[in-house]
Amino acid sequence: MASVTGFGSATILIPFASLVLDLKQAIVLVAFFHLFSNAFKLLSLRRSVDRRLLLLFGLPSIALAVLGAWLFGALEVGALAAGFAGFIIVFAIYSLVKPSWKLPDRNSVLVFGGALSGFTAGLIGLGGAIRSMFLVSTHIEKEVYVATAAAIAVVVDISRIAAYVAGGSLESGNYWYIVPLIVVAFAGTRLGLRLLRYLGARRIYLVGVDFWMATTHGYSFAQGRTEGACESNNRQFRHVNGWLCEMVKNGTFKRFGLEVYNTYERSGLRAFPFVPFDQAVEDVVGIVEKSPDLSSWYEKN
Repeated sequence: MASVTGFGSATILIPFASLVLDLKQAIVLVAFFHLFSNAFKLLSLRRSVDRRLLLLFGLPSIALAVLGAWLFGALEVGALAAGFAGFIIVFAIYSLVKPSWKLPDRNSVLVFGGALSGFTAGLIGLGGAIRSMFLVSTHIEKEVYVATAAAIAVVVDISRIAAYVAGGSLESGNYWYIVPLIVVAFAGTRLGLRLLRYLGARRIYLVGVDFWMATTHGYSFAQGRTEGACESNNRQFRHVNGWLCEMVKNGTFKRFGLEVYNTYERSGLRAFPFVPFDQAVEDVVGIVEKSPDLSSWYEKN
């Protein structure tokens, strides 16, 4: 799950682990799983890490994770359980009430987010949800987001695990859990990264987008247009073409990992490079069936 969304493994695993273990032991052991899961993820996506965000968000995360882990050792299990449950409830309500709300993309906000997520990670083992909320506000592309979140998680996990172990928070009889957790983390991360590759369209081919109209060159269906209507449409086409050209120039599509091509060579849309239609079909033919069975589509099953 975390390989696709960038967070979520600890949120799910800690409650399950706490059914058979003390909550403190569950948080520490899941921290090991979390570390190895993100380390495996980072090995595959290391070239996509945004170094600026790693420093800006990661440094305060490390400092506050150590502080949170120190407090973790001093708190009773009951207090931790209350804090854990309260965090889950508050975050769930926030997600339901304001699902589309985003934080402003400012350095000061990111530094605060790093400190807050690091502290909650060290204290109750949950920092990924807050980290995700702040990183999403930067509008980075999918792989950069997952890779950067993984890099931050690795340094935070190393810091808090060191504090947990130094404080004697993990009982000696539970160290054997670490090895199977490493195996599970590797398998889960491998599967998640494969799924990540299939989510979202990275390459888009525009078909039949001509961006110009004349009285002799109207719609693809029977519908006449006056000269005034054609000029009005062409004026809008020019405006949109200009906006798209500016977006390409500013790297907007590249930033979101999108490649856009136009398959109509005489198109008035000049923002995107031309690719012959046959070449576009050849590129995507492996994704869909060559001869899909469309029989009985309108019949009720």
